[in-house]
Amino acid sequence: MPAIDQVTINLPSGDLPLQVQIYDIAGRQYSALYKIQNNTIQIDTHDLPAGIWLAIMKHTYGTNTTRFIIQR
Repeated sequence: MPAIDQVTINLPSGDLPLQVQIYDIAGRQYSALYKIQNNTIQIDTHDLPAGIWLAIMKHTYGTNTTRFIIQR
């Protein structure tokens, strides 16, 4: 389901996220506000344009990449 205002990403239990990087589909890095709580990351997408995005999350057990879509 496309995101409008916020994206929530869950990591496996016990896996603590340390850093989040946001990229557009062309590979350009963007700044976005995000909140880390337990094993959940909430990304504020208000300032990002519509399109396909990648969130690269560095965490205690490695790195995960999640693709999400922003729809306006």
